[in-house]
Amino acid sequence: MRKKKRVSIAIKLFVVLFALYSAVQLVGLQIKINAKKQEQEQLKLQVEQQKTENNKLEDMLEAGYDEDYIASLAREKFGYGYSGEQVYIDQSSK
Repeated sequence: MRKKKRVSIAIKLFVVLFALYSAVQLVGLQIKINAKKQEQEQLKLQVEQQKTENNKLEDMLEAGYDEDYIASLAREKFGYGYSGEQVYIDQSSK
């Protein structure tokens, strides 16, 4: 009779310990899942930002052969102008 009680107590102890171990593992996995979901959202945002940047760059490449775009780029970045044109640079904003 005592052996059955000891075996029964040992089985109950094993089941309780296994349940605790499983609970701890589940909590740890849930924390990792939440962290990965946040990382995934951040990466999705970065992908969208990169797609927007890529679209801007593609538009710039397509507009690169437009004479008006080249002229405005030469004026704004390099200070060029047409022959006979006087270019004034506003120094007060710098």
